[in-house]
Amino acid sequence: MILAYAIGILVLLILWFLYYLATGEKDFRKYFMGADGLLSTSKFQFFLWTIVVIFAYVTIFSARALNGDFDVISTLPENLLIAMGATVTTTATSKAIAVSKNNGKNLKNKGNKTEDLKIRYLFKDDDDKKHDLSKIQMLAWTFIAIGIFIIRLLYEVERGNINIPDIDTALIVLMGLGQGAYLGMKLTNGKK
Repeated sequence: MILAYAIGILVLLILWFLYYLATGEKDFRKYFMGADGLLSTSKFQFFLWTIVVIFAYVTIFSARALNGDFDVISTLPENLLIAMGATVTTTATSKAIAVSKNNGKNLKNKGNKTEDLKIRYLFKDDDDKKHDLSKIQMLAWTFIAIGIFIIRLLYEVERGNINIPDIDTALIVLMGLGQGAYLGMKLTNGKK
C-alpha cells in the first residue's frame, strides 16, 4: 500500500504547485501568516489539520481504489469533524479578537521579513516578547492528536480495513481546552 501513501503525498504536492502557479508564492509559511505579517498559531493549527485530513482522505480513497473499491467515502468520523471545526472556529475567533482590539481597523503589518516567519514565533505572545504557555499547550495537543491520527491511518491502510480513523474523545477534549486557553489569553492579552 505504499502506492496509496505516494498518491496522498503527490496530491499535496500538486495542490501546493497549483497554489504556487496561482500566487507565485513558494514559501509554505505564508499559508499561516497573520494579517500582522507574523506567523499565526491558530492558522498554523488549521493548516496542519487541513494537510493531514487531505492526505488521509486521498490515501484512504487510493487504498480502496487499488483494491478495486471506487465508492465514495460517504462518512467522516465525528471527532475528526469536531477537530476540524474547532480549528476553524479558533482561527476565526482569534481574528475577530484581533480586529476588535484594534477598533475594527486592519492590523498594521509588523513583520513580513524572513526573520518574522521563523517557526519560534508560533510560541510567542502577541507582543513577541515572551513564550505563551497557552500557545504551547494548544500546539502540543494538536501535535499529539495528529501523530496518533497518522499512526492510526497507517494501521488502517496496512490491515486492509480501509476507513478514515477517528480521534479519541479524550484528545478532542484536551485540544478544546488548549484552544479555550489560547483564546482566553488572546482576549485578555495574556495579562493576569
